[in-house]
Amino acid sequence: MPTFNIPELVQAARKHDKRSLARLVSVFEQADAVAQRAEVLAELQRTDNGNRPAAVIGLTGTPGAGKSSLVNSLSLALMKRDSRISIAVIAVDPTSQVSGGSILGDRTRTRFPATESRLYFRSQPTSLELGGITQNTFQAVRLLRHFFSLIIVETVGIGQNELTVGELAEQTLLVLQPLGGDQIQFLKSGIMELPDHFIVNKCDEVKAGRETVNKLKAGLKTANVVGMSRVEKRVFATSTISGDGITDLAEFLLLAANRGGGDFVRAESNLLRRWVAEEYGRHGLRLLQKLGDDASLSFEARQQWFSEQLFSTFQPGQ
Repeated sequence: MPTFNIPELVQAARKHDKRSLARLVSVFEQADAVAQRAEVLAELQRTDNGNRPAAVIGLTGTPGAGKSSLVNSLSLALMKRDSRISIAVIAVDPTSQVSGGSILGDRTRTRFPATESRLYFRSQPTSLELGGITQNTFQAVRLLRHFFSLIIVETVGIGQNELTVGELAEQTLLVLQPLGGDQIQFLKSGIMELPDHFIVNKCDEVKAGRETVNKLKAGLKTANVVGMSRVEKRVFATSTISGDGITDLAEFLLLAANRGGGDFVRAESNLLRRWVAEEYGRHGLRLLQKLGDDASLSFEARQQWFSEQLFSTFQPGQ
């Protein structure tokens, strides 16, 4: 690991210096940088100026729904509406199972002004992890929430049962496109139950967009009646081509940004469970449940604690 002057990097990152932000994110994305991450977190705590951490919004949906273009339009609209807001976007792109590489298409479609320091963009490959985001996404959000007022996590294009971003974000919005399904499709369990709100994008196709919005609202109303959902879920109709609906959605996100984020304990607990499941499987999860989860410790301390407990319980021949 290269050596950095952590206090200088943190100080520059608080001013949204993009090179310093990128170096710090790289530290949090590297599994073996435990000591450096601890030093960064200690410096953040030492220099905390009392600002609330960023609100985290998850934006998910099927491939082709227009998530990246929507993120671009929303971010620019938010910049115009509030001179104080700062936004970090973390976009996850698919990794090829054939070559192992990624085409970071989100970076191509999301075009932020290079001179706008209040906007920061970070691409991440899935590295073949399932769920729409990766462990590196958790780590990047864990850091960037100290520097921005709003974080938008755009997941990789997902299927009907992959919504891990809900474990990370305060609110999750599912992006759909016109003619994506009928009322029965919108009643299906899984991905339709988990989002907090919905966006029907590409509504420049006015007739198809209106039809899909009506079917989605009818499906959600039926879900409330039969007890599948007890929470009122909003449906936004947007178009990045005509600009329709972008202002309303931007206002909604601005309210979330002004409220600020939570303490991130739940997200770190979710990250720990994901790490245990990947490293130690079902046995590890059973042991984690038995031993409990001390939220007063840092994520890395809990990792070390769990590993020590795991190996202390291991007996030859098991």
